[in-house]
Amino acid sequence: MLVQKAGKVTTSKMERLKDSFMHSVRVSRVITGLNYATKLRKQKFNAFLIQKRSMLAEPEIMNFASTTPVKIEEIVMNVVGSSELICHSLKELRQTVCGPEKYTEILLKLNIVEKLAPLLDSVNSEIVLEAEWILINLAATHSEFSQDIISSKTHLKLFKLIHSFILSVQQHAMWILGNVAGSGSRGRRELLQAGVLKEIADLLETPIADTSLIQKLCWLMFNLLKEKYEPRVEEVKNFVELMNSLLISKDKNLKICSLIGLQAVTNGSVRIIRYVLDTIQVKELIECLKREEARNEALKVAGNMCTGCKKCIKKLLDHGFVPVISEILTAKNDNEALKECCWLLSNIALGPPSHIQCLIENLIPTFLCAIVTAAPNFKVKREAAYALVNMCERATVLQLYQIRLEEVMSALVLMLNVEDAKMIIVILKVLEKIFEIGGKEVEEFERLGGVKKLEELQLHPNVDVINKGCELLDKYFDCESLQIYDEPMEENGISTKNNMQID
Repeated sequence: MLVQKAGKVTTSKMERLKDSFMHSVRVSRVITGLNYATKLRKQKFNAFLIQKRSMLAEPEIMNFASTTPVKIEEIVMNVVGSSELICHSLKELRQTVCGPEKYTEILLKLNIVEKLAPLLDSVNSEIVLEAEWILINLAATHSEFSQDIISSKTHLKLFKLIHSFILSVQQHAMWILGNVAGSGSRGRRELLQAGVLKEIADLLETPIADTSLIQKLCWLMFNLLKEKYEPRVEEVKNFVELMNSLLISKDKNLKICSLIGLQAVTNGSVRIIRYVLDTIQVKELIECLKREEARNEALKVAGNMCTGCKKCIKKLLDHGFVPVISEILTAKNDNEALKECCWLLSNIALGPPSHIQCLIENLIPTFLCAIVTAAPNFKVKREAAYALVNMCERATVLQLYQIRLEEVMSALVLMLNVEDAKMIIVILKVLEKIFEIGGKEVEEFERLGGVKKLEELQLHPNVDVINKGCELLDKYFDCESLQIYDEPMEENGISTKNNMQID
């Protein structure tokens, strides 16, 4: 009985436990269902809110064909009121500005820049970003918008925004300033006078890690300094240090950014070029010359540095600069790379005999003669001819003996066909220097058809070219020449009439 009672007791307990469990299951199912229904309702409600917000924040894409000046004026007038209405109007205006049709005159009459300027002070970052987007497109559309940005003092607001803690606001402000600087001389001058370089220097007091911001900064500096503005060392010190850190990085994009930035700061001032050479890793610059993706930009930087003092050029030569250039000249490169190489070689050739000797030892004259003879691009031919002329003009007599003068004369004879009177006169002076050596050069020149070229130059419209050609014919060749009567010259050196008399 005890066992049975115990069994009955146990059974009754089990049944109660089972009932309790089933009840809890039913309750949990009900609760789960309620929770699911609540969750579903929340999801639907959130989707409704998102849709409602998108209706306010993202206007429908406008039909630009039906957009009228009245519609644009309505949009501009709505850039007031609540934040939602301002954002809606700004997005609609941005679509209008970015549309296929540019309503420049209408927007200028509506003083759109003056209406957008106060929005840059908004605490709402979305409003600031939308206003910046419109200003970016306006400044890229027409230079008058850039002038409005300057005249309305909007650029001073942008100076503050490049220090914003919101990265996208910084980037857009830098972008606008870059467009203004690239719009023309007036924009660059006004920004520089307003102290944009100081603002950039202050910004770089703290490290910058964002690649996009660095790219826009380098582009801004490139536009600011393209007219050979000579900044103070203090104004570009932080920027040059940043460029040096990017130059030694392993990121290819950052290396190219650094080269663009260095190209900007080395464009003109010898003092800045010296500072840059003392700051950057010159070996890294030489290494960039060996890499195809960075070669053209590195050549431009090196070319700017070669316009500096003799010490600047010597520092490049001491780091094995010329052998790398000779490799570029012999390899298959695009016209831009060859043109930049010839330009910087022309600057090196203007230096002392020691610089010219370095060029001769690396067979640079031979490579230049080959370019003048065979290059299909005339601009490349012209730069190579100038480099060759500068080298021969500054070389000593002993150095001329080290050069294959027959190759030089053959290349220069080909360039006597150009229309550039200045180049022809310089070539004739170099030929005269070669003739004065007193070897077989005169006979070689005649064999190359040079005398015929000199005779053809007697019909050139420039009097100085005619006189120089006649001088060489009379002095070194037994040919009939022309005498030119003195007459008034025009400013370009071309006479209105050539009164000629044959001896």
